[in-house]
Amino acid sequence: MELSVLGLLYNFLRDIATWLWKRKPPSDPTSVLENRMKWRKEVEENLRGADKYGTHGETIIRDVSRMDAYPNIDDKQKGISPWFKVEIKGLYYRGIEVFLRVEYLRYIESENGWCYANYGDEDAVNVLLVGRIPFDVIKAVEWNGDEYYRIPHTYCTFSKKEKQPYEELVFYRVEHTEGRDYFIEIAKYVDVRKLSKKYPIKNKKILI
Repeated sequence: MELSVLGLLYNFLRDIATWLWKRKPPSDPTSVLENRMKWRKEVEENLRGADKYGTHGETIIRDVSRMDAYPNIDDKQKGISPWFKVEIKGLYYRGIEVFLRVEYLRYIESENGWCYANYGDEDAVNVLLVGRIPFDVIKAVEWNGDEYYRIPHTYCTFSKKEKQPYEELVFYRVEHTEGRDYFIEIAKYVDVRKLSKKYPIKNKKILI
């Protein structure tokens, strides 16, 4: 009986929370626009110029809801860390792009798409996984860093579902031209992961 009552109470509270969430007024478009313009201007003013590799320096991404976890590292923690260092690729139309890691993909002509490959595969292409962080989730930036890392600290809200600050993950191929690197977007992460289930490779661990 006690478990049944607790279950009913849980369902009641869940329904109330859902109802309140649906009644939450939508964000004012003007406020959203002003916030995006504010952050674009501030980032453009403080972003380092691109080096020969096309990067704009590094930043520490920090989950604002877990900001006191810094600078500690919990090796036993599951899921994404409350803070981590990345290289900044630059701006996109809704926020900033950051490099996450190097991957290898192969093109499946019959599917007109890309899937994962192993290093050393004959048709493997070296690519970079990039995360897109919208201005909407950026809450503050400490441009001068602190005593641990003298690089910008970018405080973001992480999504409740994915526990990440990204609105999208994409793959870029690097083209070398006249001594500089140029990045060409070739695929969305969700599409690569989906096709890779159809064309799996051995010993591949999907990190995100």
